Amino acid sequence: MNDDVIAALRSGYALSPVRLERIHGGQSTTNYRAMCTGHDLFVKVYSRGAHLEDERQAIELTRVAGDDGVPTPRVRGSLDKDVLYRSGPVAVSVWE
Repeated sequence: MNDDVIAALRSGYALSPVRLERIHGGQSTTNYRAMCTGHDLFVKVYSRGAHLEDERQAIELTRVAGDDGVPTPRVRGSLDKDVLYRSGPVAVSVWE
């Protein structure tokens, strides 16, 4: 699984994580701390059965709230400016 996540981060975000560290506690996602050169990011990996359009809409609501001044984590768009990136069997979102 880690190899698939690292591949998605490389292809979708041009990130080269040095290491992924699992964060236990996600409800419907598997979460990681991606330790990249110069900074760390939060990565959510969605389950294979997740309804990705619903997830995308929830992420967009978080972005809108942040844009309106609500303190929220900031989502990082993929290279194609999407808030959710799918690579083969893996779908991820990346957060500052």
